Amino acid sequence: MTTLSGTVRGREAVVTLSIEDAAGLQHEIEAVLDTGFTGYLVLPPAVIRQLGLARRGRRRMTLADGTVRMHHFYGASVTWRGEQYTVPTYGTGDKPLIGMRLLEGSRVTLDVTDGGPVAIESLPA
Repeated sequence: MTTLSGTVRGREAVVTLSIEDAAGLQHEIEAVLDTGFTGYLVLPPAVIRQLGLARRGRRRMTLADGTVRMHHFYGASVTWRGEQYTVPTYGTGDKPLIGMRLLEGSRVTLDVTDGGPVAIESLPA
């Protein structure tokens, strides 16, 4: 069972993701777990540019307030629980977010106190 760990900071569960840029180099990026986001991953436009990710199109995205917006999406190659995956990634917002699709098949535990541990582990098949 592979475990990814992080920390609770300012009422946010934060873990470090390894994301591959267009040249194949790995970058460590801190991302917030967002259980209200049903997609895979959100990266701010500045991070998308820094990584040199290629745009794959536009998709409709429903925000928490029910507003529907069109956003560019990209394919980001992430190392997740010890495996490499290319996942649909929206380019929007001001911080990286991990959504429920990426968390699918995981057990998430966290101590909701500043500095508390966060653990994401693969569920047995």
